Amino acid sequence: MHLRKTFFAFLSFLSISAFSQGNTGTVKFLVEVDNGYFEILIDDTLYLKNYKTTLEAGQHSAKVWSPGYITTEVSFEIKANETVEQFVEMAISNERQVYEKEYSAYRMKFHKSLTIPGSVTLATAITSGTFMILAYDRKIQTLKDVDLYHAAPNLEQVELHKSRIAINNSKYNRYRAGYYITGGLSILSLATTIYTYTKFKKNNIEPTLNSESPFKDRFSWSVSPVSFGLTYRIG
Repeated sequence: MHLRKTFFAFLSFLSISAFSQGNTGTVKFLVEVDNGYFEILIDDTLYLKNYKTTLEAGQHSAKVWSPGYITTEVSFEIKANETVEQFVEMAISNERQVYEKEYSAYRMKFHKSLTIPGSVTLATAITSGTFMILAYDRKIQTLKDVDLYHAAPNLEQVELHKSRIAINNSKYNRYRAGYYITGGLSILSLATTIYTYTKFKKNNIEPTLNSESPFKDRFSWSVSPVSFGLTYRIG
């Protein structure tokens, strides 16, 4: 008798499950946002970046939110064994518009403050590097001329290499002096750039966009055979 009751209970469970599965449909959300993140509250369940889920047939409502956008509410009907595509056009929030304006002004001010010292630092560093390469090249050439001077077979060759040594050595000294001068200026410019950047960051706060979810205080985790999301607490 006990086995018979268990058997009938099992059959009833299968029937209910089959009916439930046969009485469901799928909704696919097409959310128009530029940041790739959105939250969808459907009835009492919150889905994070999940654009497709299975629901019971009937009327449903959903709220869609994304950082920088106004929370948008939509209604849709689920039909059994069918897929519904629900397009959600999101409007940019006033807060984001203010943020973008303030951030643009911040970046403009940043570039104006750092462009000159940064450009000078880069220019002096490149110039210093160029002088270093030229000085090294003249030094190598001078050493070669010294070897040729000592190996000269006649007085004419001696005078020729002596003259070349004097010219290359003079150029080497000029390039070396240029390297040290521009190297010092490069270090000074770098220090100025660092100081300017530190002062700018101290006196100017970078604008930020509030990306706090309006649903954050009212949900808990929820796992079911057909979906994975967060259960939204009403009230």
